[in-house]
Amino acid sequence: MTNWWTSLAWEKQAFWSLAIVSSILLGILFLSSLLDEEAEEPETAAQKGFSHWMDSRFVLVFFTALGWAGLVVFHNTNSLDRSVVWASVFGLVIAVLVRWLDISGRRLRSKPMPKIGDVLSTGEVLQPIPPHRNGFGKVQINDRRSHYTIDAITAGREIPRGTSVRVVDVIDDHVILVESLEPQYPGQRK
Repeated sequence: MTNWWTSLAWEKQAFWSLAIVSSILLGILFLSSLLDEEAEEPETAAQKGFSHWMDSRFVLVFFTALGWAGLVVFHNTNSLDRSVVWASVFGLVIAVLVRWLDISGRRLRSKPMPKIGDVLSTGEVLQPIPPHRNGFGKVQINDRRSHYTIDAITAGREIPRGTSVRVVDVIDDHVILVESLEPQYPGQRK
C-alpha cells in the first residue's frame, strides 16, 4: 500500500487526499443530517445572498467533486493546470446543482397545509393514530394538486395504519382531526 502511494506523483497524491478526505466528511455530514432532520433551519430572507450559498454542504460537495474530477483529468492529461481548471469548473457546477436541488426540496417540504375547503376530505393513515387525542399519527391527505403528509389525532378509537379516514377539523397549521371511514364494531375482524 505504501509503495503504491509513494509511487504516485505529488499531484495525484494531492487529488487523492482531497477526494478521500472530503468524501468522508461529506458522508458524515449526510448521515448527521439524516439523523437530525430538524437541525436544518428554514430559509429566511436574512440568509439570502452569497453567504447563504457558502455553507459546509456546498464547500464539501465542491471539494469532493474537485478532488475526484481532478484525479480523472490529471490521469488523462498529466497537466496540473488543466486538471485544476476543469476540476474547479466541474466542482462548482456540481455544488451549485446540489444547492439548487436542496433549496427546491426544502421549498417542497415547507409548503403550507391547504385550507380545509381545499382538502379532499379523505386520506389514508400512514402511522397509527392513538385513541382519544393521546398522541399523533401520520395521515396522507390528497389535495387537488399534490399529496400532504400531516400529523393527525382522533377523538375516537385508535386508527391503524392503512385505514381510510375523513378530515373532521383542522386543529392548527400542522395537525388535523380525523375519524375512520370504516366503522369498527366490537369483535369485528379486519
